[in-house]
Amino acid sequence: MQAQIHPAGPLYPLEARRRGELQRLTGLSAVANLPGHILRRQAEQLEKRLAGRLTQPVAQIELPAMGAGTVAFLYAVGENGGLGGFTGLGERGKPAERVADEAVNALQTYLASSAAFDPHLADQILLPLALIPGSSHFTASAITPHLLTHAAVIRAFLPVAIEIRGELGRAGEVRVNR
Repeated sequence: MQAQIHPAGPLYPLEARRRGELQRLTGLSAVANLPGHILRRQAEQLEKRLAGRLTQPVAQIELPAMGAGTVAFLYAVGENGGLGGFTGLGERGKPAERVADEAVNALQTYLASSAAFDPHLADQILLPLALIPGSSHFTASAITPHLLTHAAVIRAFLPVAIEIRGELGRAGEVRVNR
């Protein structure tokens, strides 16, 4: 069964076990108060590393901000509702290409598994699922300490069973029963 999203109606349990084939992959290169060549180099590195996989050219955005900074972001959507977001953050002295590489490397780790969700989405979706009556089941490309901690906190406050199977740092599955 595919993951289903009902934006204007009641919430339903989630079933997202396999990402399926990658349907969409988009990228963003953004800078704030930095030279344009950084923005372009970062975007070019994303496009070079992901040649033929991006569904559209990398968006390049100069953002208003009080300070200076840079970010590379990739968004992946799988045919079965799988989702992933992957970020590389700049810092003083870090080349733009390395910022892009960090986002691509995180994406590649996700794609090496068949999991529906990236590690960050896995822990963020726990609370909404714990509030929905029924049984939800999803896979994550990595079990993280944050996922385990979040599950423990939710269990302490809500009458819900959360079962996490898998080794720390590796792909795993999560069941939420309320």
